[in-house]
Amino acid sequence: MHKYMCIRLSGYMEQLIFQAVCGYISSTTTGAARSFALSSFNKAPNLTPEALEKVVGRFGDAWKAEIISFLDADERRNSLGNLLAVRNKTAHGENYRGGQLNVATYKRLVDDLHSWVLLRMLA
Repeated sequence: MHKYMCIRLSGYMEQLIFQAVCGYISSTTTGAARSFALSSFNKAPNLTPEALEKVVGRFGDAWKAEIISFLDADERRNSLGNLLAVRNKTAHGENYRGGQLNVATYKRLVDDLHSWVLLRMLA
């Protein structure tokens, strides 16, 4: 059940970022700029901590600094890396033998990220 929950939580998180970014771009740009921006962001990324920093960092230095601070607090960077490791190894049929955090830790991470995104992109 642990692996299943990790896949579901990571999938939700990836779609959260994808939909929020697309929604933010759609609501703040128009015409050719919107088309260009959306064409360069056309699928949900595999959200390692570094990939999340990169995506959010494309919105400017202020958001990049905020997401770095967010990830560095409360072991979120570690939790995100572990969640994605379980997800990737499970999705690709590999055995996962690393330390497994409690699913509640991953759920808290995803809930915290959801709140962070809501405040910046969907408010």
